[in-house]
Amino acid sequence: MSITIFKYILKETADYRGHEEHIKINIPCLAEILKVDECEGKLVVWALVDISLSLEARHFVIYRDEQAMLADHGHYCGTVQMNGGKVVFHVFDKNNIS
Repeated sequence: MSITIFKYILKETADYRGHEEHIKINIPCLAEILKVDECEGKLVVWALVDISLSLEARHFVIYRDEQAMLADHGHYCGTVQMNGGKVVFHVFDKNNIS
């Protein structure tokens, strides 16, 4: 068992496509999502991972304020303000349905 905290990029920029965005990243199985935030202009997620475990596809959905959401939107991870608060993203983990 080799536990560490890794940072994964969800979005490279604060651009907005007008609808929810579905993001898939490969991350070790059983990873615990710790935080989502902006880092160097990118939307990122930090996770506590066991790097000895195999990778799985982790699905995230990103919404903007006042945007219609899917009924099965997943587990809320956090809200991130980018570009000085001009762009706000709400991140949900679809692998962890509440």
